[in-house]
Amino acid sequence: MNIKLSWQRSALIVFTSTLLLLCIVLAVFAIREVGREKLVRENEIIEDYKTAADIIASQIKTTLNELESKINQRIQSFPTSSNSKELLGLFSQIQREEGFIAEAFLISDKYGVSFPLFQPLYVLSTNAQLSLPSQGLEINPLFKQAETLEFATAAYSKAILAYQNLFVSARNKLDKATLLNAIGRCFLKAKNPDEAVKVYDRLAQNYSEVTNPSGVPFGIIAHFQAGKILFELGNFEKSCVQLFNLLEDLFKPRWSLTRPQFYLYLNKTKDLIQAMRGKTSEIIDGGTVEQKWAEFLRLEEGRTQWMNRIELLVENLIPKMKEISADPKTASNDFQRFSEILENKSFLFAFKTINSDSLYAFLYDADYFISQVIPNILEQIPALDNGTAIFFDHLGRPLTSQDIQEVKEIQPLISIPVSTNQDFLPWTISIYEKVPGFAERQYKQKRNLYLFTAAAVIFILFFGGFLAIRSTAKELKLARMQSEFVSTVSHEFRTPIMSIRYLGELLQRGRVRDEEKKQEYYDTITEESKRLGRLIENTLDFSKIEAGMKKYSFEQTDIAEILAEAETYFQKQFLDNKFVLENDIQDSLPIIKGDREALTRALLNLLDNAAKYSGDSRKIILRAHSKEDFVFLQIEDFGKGIPNNEQNKIFEKFYRSESLQDSPIKGSGIGLTLVAHTAHAHGGEVLLESKEGKGTKITIKLPIHKEKDKNG
Repeated sequence: MNIKLSWQRSALIVFTSTLLLLCIVLAVFAIREVGREKLVRENEIIEDYKTAADIIASQIKTTLNELESKINQRIQSFPTSSNSKELLGLFSQIQREEGFIAEAFLISDKYGVSFPLFQPLYVLSTNAQLSLPSQGLEINPLFKQAETLEFATAAYSKAILAYQNLFVSARNKLDKATLLNAIGRCFLKAKNPDEAVKVYDRLAQNYSEVTNPSGVPFGIIAHFQAGKILFELGNFEKSCVQLFNLLEDLFKPRWSLTRPQFYLYLNKTKDLIQAMRGKTSEIIDGGTVEQKWAEFLRLEEGRTQWMNRIELLVENLIPKMKEISADPKTASNDFQRFSEILENKSFLFAFKTINSDSLYAFLYDADYFISQVIPNILEQIPALDNGTAIFFDHLGRPLTSQDIQEVKEIQPLISIPVSTNQDFLPWTISIYEKVPGFAERQYKQKRNLYLFTAAAVIFILFFGGFLAIRSTAKELKLARMQSEFVSTVSHEFRTPIMSIRYLGELLQRGRVRDEEKKQEYYDTITEESKRLGRLIENTLDFSKIEAGMKKYSFEQTDIAEILAEAETYFQKQFLDNKFVLENDIQDSLPIIKGDREALTRALLNLLDNAAKYSGDSRKIILRAHSKEDFVFLQIEDFGKGIPNNEQNKIFEKFYRSESLQDSPIKGSGIGLTLVAHTAHAHGGEVLLESKEGKGTKITIKLPIHKEKDKNG
């Protein structure tokens, strides 16, 4: 629809555009000034946070000094003549009492590395080498004869007797343990496992700590052999007891083993227990085999992890400590610190010289430091009231325990290394604002105020212009629709009037002589008069509705009679067009309170519409039925249908589909308006179902017991 704008509206648009441009310019300048103020304030905040970061680093340094000073005082008060055992007792007490120590150890030239609270599972590489026992028994000719009987001639009974005779005369534990082991071995080879188990039990009870020439304690050999023999005999309960005792001794640890020895017997013992799991449900030391196995796995995991860490430290860090302590430039009576990155993890160490051949060192517990020490420091920094300090390691991983999900996408205001003496902490402090600070809030408040003001002015200008243009456009549209309505109604009136006039003149002039033909003309004139009357009544009803003067006369109304009248009218009106009106009407319809004429006209309007827009289809269905407290009158056609975007508009006055603007199908645009008004006046409603190209179904829903006298 084209709308020709008047000069007043053109002037309004020019004026609005000018004001709009001015508002935008002023808002841009105001926001730029506010942004400049924000930058100044942010720089001040960053300087404050830098100062806070320096204070944090200084406080960390002070805290480290205090912790180490406390330990130093305890060490200096200890007698200098103390041996390694006494020193370990002191360091054990210190480690238990000080929560910031994760691990402590004493390094000496004589004893290697010693740990106050734990003994390593096996001998560490830097410790003194294991001394092998003497081999005096091997040069004894009687022992060689016994071995010949065992290994060369397989005379196991004679070999056992020879070993037993040697055992009686043996004078040291090594010889006795070696001979008992040989006796047990011979009993096993002689197919006498029960006696072999007894011998190995005796060996374990009396000579467990004695080490064979290969450096393996006889206690390990005895427990393992006894457990293995019992397993092969099917005595799984006693076998488990032997093997679990062996595992317990390995992890105490009871013996000094090399790393290969430890893992050899550990894995062999585990394999035997694995083979027995599920084969016995006996209780061992208050628990089942499965419970004991689960306890062992937890113990193994913790202790082997600890050993792996200790090995890592011993191999990589202890040489560095010795190197630093031997350097005259770094010599000091205080603790010295250094950090090392091993396997992508930071290790923080402090150490000091105890005497000429001993160093005491401890590993800081970073978790304790982060969770206990640093929060206390941060609480004392006023500049962090609106800030969050997060510590990151050398790989950028957060060390602090607080959740950083809210700040991980935000760049920190500052990010600086933790500066302590000797570059001890390989950490970085990043400080984020918890919430937008004063500068950000002030900037946003002023910016939002300017934007809101500009937006409000723009909205008012646009809204005012829109209302003015819309009002004018609506008036033009209404005027056009009224003009089309007058034209359509005139055409609707002209058709029956011309038909009545033409037939009347034929009859008046006596040109129709056939009586049957005359009667047909009379009937046509009567029907056209009725049609003209309905058109006039529709127009008058619409005028009354527009003026708010429409009244309905409610009385007892038989729905069946209304349907019959509408059906008769349709058949007469559209007989020549070969329409077929099918009905689906309930046998017994209720009497309702309603305006008979208004309801009849509503049905006839729906039938007229169905016939007009049925397209090539000539089938229309009239339905009526009652359900609960309502009666439903429905007209269905199978014609053009109504587009979805127009279905909510067709009950508006004068509205006709845009697809019908150039169509030969004429209509006033008030029929459905009258139908809707009539239904609402009766306390009901109009229901619409339509699919474009498939037809339309319109239902008038009326209450049965509604007693209401409504004015339109």
